Amino acid sequence: MENIAHTLTGAVLSRAGFRQRTRLATPALLVAANLPDIEVFGSPFGFNYLESHRGITHSLVGSALLATGLAGCLYLVDRLSRRGAVSRSSFRALWVVCLAGIFSHVALDFLNDYGIRPWLPFSGAWVYGDLLSIVDPWLWIILGSALYVGTRSPAGRLGWLVLGCMMFAAVCLGRNLSAGIAWLVILAALLAAGLALRRRGYNPAVAALLLLALYLGGVVVMRENVARVVRSRATALVSGSPVKIDVLPGRPNQDRSWTVVAEAPGKYYISEVRLRDWRLELPGFEAFEKNLDDLCYLASLSQEQMAVMARFARYPSVAVEPSANGCRVWLRDLRYARRNEPGWGVAHATVALTGPRPVQSR
Repeated sequence: MENIAHTLTGAVLSRAGFRQRTRLATPALLVAANLPDIEVFGSPFGFNYLESHRGITHSLVGSALLATGLAGCLYLVDRLSRRGAVSRSSFRALWVVCLAGIFSHVALDFLNDYGIRPWLPFSGAWVYGDLLSIVDPWLWIILGSALYVGTRSPAGRLGWLVLGCMMFAAVCLGRNLSAGIAWLVILAALLAAGLALRRRGYNPAVAALLLLALYLGGVVVMRENVARVVRSRATALVSGSPVKIDVLPGRPNQDRSWTVVAEAPGKYYISEVRLRDWRLELPGFEAFEKNLDDLCYLASLSQEQMAVMARFARYPSVAVEPSANGCRVWLRDLRYARRNEPGWGVAHATVALTGPRPVQSR
């Protein structure tokens, strides 16, 4: 997920009870909820972003190490800044709080279709939650409304108001005005519910975490409804019997809610759908050849970026174009790219061949 969601989650965890564990809980959670993304600073030191992103810092082993390092730093700062004080933060309490914040980051990242590799360094296998897109505006208002309700100072509420306006603008620009208005209506309802809960002595942050769990449960039900229909009509939707069907969250800027990927021997079939599409007519699927046994592609794997993309791609599709010196190879991860052009989710290479030129493939 993007870092606004991670930061909001850390703040909600603090108000939900963790700040009673140690006086440093809030700064610890805000830092810990974003700390696994420290890997993005590895590029200047020669680390390949695609290879290192969501790597060891997003694994179980890496999470424990990050929590230990952050807790140790905070514990040292606390001792140095409070010399002679009777009450100091305990390392154990800080470690638990830091671990909770880091696990919240890993859990949110698991929920989208980018995936995480939790078993590093023992296994590089990816796992995918396939529930939310990397940017989810409904997550913002579930968490943000609880934080606004729990803020007492006028300056603090003004800050949340400014952030809310920026989020509203992002929803309108990313989707459309209608989606922005719906977002505002739901936000107003959540704020009213949060204020009512606070007046009755309940903790809005705890309620937000419960609502988040219900929201995720609802998304699971919707996704499984789509998957069930695809499985029941698979032979009518694609040519040949699919060996695997995945339902992924749609892109944030699309009107379609889900991306359906049906994998068959040698091909992927992909369609962008809404749940109500099934009641009207069967959606059309676009076919993409795998071509993973192409000789040009196999030769291109000696180049670093092609090899990295091959390890990263969840739905790899290869296209080969003849060139003057041999062939040009495009490797697309169909989650993010469907065309032969430079961009995210695409690697390309030129391979010199001495034998016959290959036939162009799609």
